[in-house]
Amino acid sequence: MQKKVILITIDCLRSDRLEIYGCKRNIAPNLNKLSKNSIIFNTAISNGPNTPSSFYAMFTSEVPTLKGRYAPLSDRLETFIEIIKKNKIKTCGIHSNPHLGKYFNYHRGFDKFVDLMIRKEESFKRRFFKKLNFLLNKLKITIFIDKFLSSEVLNFKFKTKVNTLLKTKEFFSPYADAKAIVSEAINWLNKNYRSNFFLWLHFMDVHGPLIPTKTNFKKVAKSYNYKLNKPFLSYIKTNLDERNLSKKDLPIVSILYDAEILYCDYYIGFLFNYLKNKKIYNDTNIIITSDHGEALWEHNFTGHYPYLYDELLRVPLIIKLPLSNSLNKLINTQVELIDLAPTILDIYGIPKLKRFMGTSLIPLINGKDNFNHPEFAISATYKNKNRSFHGLIKNLDDWKLLISIRSKFWKLIFSEQRNKFELFNLKKDPKERKNIYDNKNELILTIKSKLIKKIKPFLKRRITEKEKIKESIENIEIKF
Repeated sequence: MQKKVILITIDCLRSDRLEIYGCKRNIAPNLNKLSKNSIIFNTAISNGPNTPSSFYAMFTSEVPTLKGRYAPLSDRLETFIEIIKKNKIKTCGIHSNPHLGKYFNYHRGFDKFVDLMIRKEESFKRRFFKKLNFLLNKLKITIFIDKFLSSEVLNFKFKTKVNTLLKTKEFFSPYADAKAIVSEAINWLNKNYRSNFFLWLHFMDVHGPLIPTKTNFKKVAKSYNYKLNKPFLSYIKTNLDERNLSKKDLPIVSILYDAEILYCDYYIGFLFNYLKNKKIYNDTNIIITSDHGEALWEHNFTGHYPYLYDELLRVPLIIKLPLSNSLNKLINTQVELIDLAPTILDIYGIPKLKRFMGTSLIPLINGKDNFNHPEFAISATYKNKNRSFHGLIKNLDDWKLLISIRSKFWKLIFSEQRNKFELFNLKKDPKERKNIYDNKNELILTIKSKLIKKIKPFLKRRITEKEKIKESIENIEIKF
């Protein structure tokens, strides 16, 4: 029997934007329709609040920060895609995220790896921006460019500043949109849909900058009963910088965010229709999730800064199995994104590696008694002041660990930088507003003691790059 798997990851997608998770507005009709014949995981937890930490965990089934890793993917760790390829299954990955490119080793294991942030030719626009940047630097005008520019990925911050200098009225996203991602997917599927395959698609539409089509904006605004008095593009132009925003802007930000979901959902539906036309939809395993959520002022910030609250960690997880096993089922057991690698391998009948921290979800889906999942989910990242560790900094000494351990009803967060714990009763306080760590209630003291005991081994496991090098030097055997 052929095995086909499509993993769809939607950057920044909150679970509360889907009908199955309680959303009253139908802003994702195709995903909502898919969920009616799928397994829905009500409490799926990302192992990190940003793309580098989350995808590292997803692809390797390890929480990287617990072992002094972060980015790029370690050459010593085999990803589940590499394992799939070894089993003669065709693989393809398509994305448009600077953290998921070849530089960070995410190309490994893919027969075809399409990075839509990379310009395929030395276009006039790229030559123009390079020369302009050279000139501006000569004039001692500082422009932020990271090393991606030289490897053909034009940095968004650079483009925005250049646009400001040139006083252009162009509105753009640095990422490929859903239409481009799905077009590339269909091009690949046209040649491979009859084979066993694994296809990974990562969508960036819901990631800022939020610049939806005017049509989608109007549709979503109508569902909010919101009337925009200012010219549409003018309002976006003056508010693209999140530093200019405050909680009073939540309605407009929510509309922009939801309108991008509507756009992304449309092209995912287009892909589903393609699969149906090729008569492989029913036999294809489709997995939908997000690498992390997006904060909308729940804790007085927006985006996905280095915090470990549920608006960032609780993500949608939908699994559609082939038609013969198709069912609508809501699973309340807490699961993690590190579970995806062993689950996908299980679909292909491939055993997981012993080092995997995650557990296959197939026994849980099938209601087997032998499903044994850890009670606690671990999420972690690095933090320095208000900055998230972006994966290019090699020296970790200045970066402090931020880690959470979460059961179904309790969550403990520890900030190494602030040397502070936060404890939340998720049953009574699902929005994590009241830190009860210092509460002297006997039950809370017992829970706190249990969670601290669980988290301590992970804190001890943290090894910086400097310590690793020192340890390696000490262990060198010198022969005379």
